[in-house]
Amino acid sequence: DRDVTGVQTCALPILAEEAARHAAEERAARRQAELDEQEVRRSRDKLQLILESIVEGVTVQTPDGQLSFVNDAAARLCGFESAQAMMARPASEALRSFAVFREDGSPFPLDQLPGRVALQGKTSSVVVRFRARRTSEDRWAIVSGAPLFDATGAVEFSVSVFRELTEQRRTEMAWQFLAEASVALGSSLHYHETLKQLADLAVPRIADWCRVEVLNSDGELEQLAVAH
Repeated sequence: DRDVTGVQTCALPILAEEAARHAAEERAARRQAELDEQEVRRSRDKLQLILESIVEGVTVQTPDGQLSFVNDAAARLCGFESAQAMMARPASEALRSFAVFREDGSPFPLDQLPGRVALQGKTSSVVVRFRARRTSEDRWAIVSGAPLFDATGAVEFSVSVFRELTEQRRTEMAWQFLAEASVALGSSLHYHETLKQLADLAVPRIADWCRVEVLNSDGELEQLAVAH
C-alpha cells in the first residue's frame, strides 16, 4: 500500500508540471501566431504602399474577375480620378467606363486582355489603346499579365502591369502628321486642294475637328476646308 500511495503521490506533481508545460507551449504558440500575423500585415501594407507609388499601373484580379487591388496609375489610365474611384464601382461597371482597342484602332476583346488570360494560368503582353468614355481621351500602354498560384497549383490571382506609352505614341503621330503634311503641301500648286488634304490629315490623328480659313483679297476670312 505504501508503494502504491507513493506512486500516486509522485504522479500528481508530474501531471501538474506537464499541464503547465502544455499551457506554456500553447501561450507561446498563440503569441507567435499573433507576431506572424502582424508581420504579414506589415508586409502587405508595405507592398501596397510600394504598388501605389510606382509609375506603372498595377491591378490584381480574383478568379471570378473582380478587382482586389488597383493603384492610381492604372485607374488614371482607365479614365478614373483615383484608385478609390475605380474600386468603388463593380468590375462590370468599371469596364464599361472605357473602351479598349488594338493599335490599329480595331476593338480589343476583353477576354483577350493579359489580366483575363492570366486567370487561365498563362502569361502574356500586348500594346493596347484605352479610350475613357467620359473624356474621349485616348491613351496607350503595354499591358502584361501573370498568374499567381496557390499551394494546390490553382490560380489565386492575376496581376496586370500597365506601362504607359501615351506621350511616345502622340509624338510619333505628330511627326507622322508633319511628314505627310509636307508631302501634301508640295504635291499641288492649287492651295484649295492641299489645304483640304491638310484638314483630312489632322482628323482624327491630332484633332477631333479642323477648319482651315484664309484671308482673301477683301481682307475677310474665307473658309476653305472642314473635317471632323
